[in-house]
Amino acid sequence: MSAQAREKVRHVTTQAEQLGLVLPATFTRLMAAPELYTRIPTYAGCCFYLDEAQLDPLPGSEDGFVVRFLTDQQDCILWYLYLTRRRDEAVLAVTDPYPKAPSAHLERLSRPDEDGPLTDEQRQAVVANIYACAPSFEVFVYRWWLEATIYMKLHWYDSTPLTEEERRYLAHCRERYWPK
Repeated sequence: MSAQAREKVRHVTTQAEQLGLVLPATFTRLMAAPELYTRIPTYAGCCFYLDEAQLDPLPGSEDGFVVRFLTDQQDCILWYLYLTRRRDEAVLAVTDPYPKAPSAHLERLSRPDEDGPLTDEQRQAVVANIYACAPSFEVFVYRWWLEATIYMKLHWYDSTPLTEEERRYLAHCRERYWPK
């Protein structure tokens, strides 16, 4: 499995170089090492992997490209690393646009699958369900790990008490998202 993961990272790295993009070191290191990313807790049937290992242009972005790296088990939410030649970086989440479009896969915007190309209405539905969820891959992975760890502790899958850092993060979320 590690050899396959490393090969997929090499493939995406080569594509990135050909497009004038630079993959973040944290991305290449993590995605090439299943022994690392499988240690990140998950509770919602999500898994890190480079399925198609393909950088695709993001329609509507001047020179943005995306590669999928995290998928929930039912493709309800997909996460993509977004990069530009200007070295902009972010993580995008795409939620399922059903019933307005057949899938949340951004790659279908530039590469038709066996069902053929999306209609204009379907393309608009997919694009309308794209959300920026982190300013970088590193920030995303840290937050993902922290939130999954907290969830596991709060829902009794892990009896370890919350750390001070986890309590501060929850307090921050309560203030920001659920003010009194």
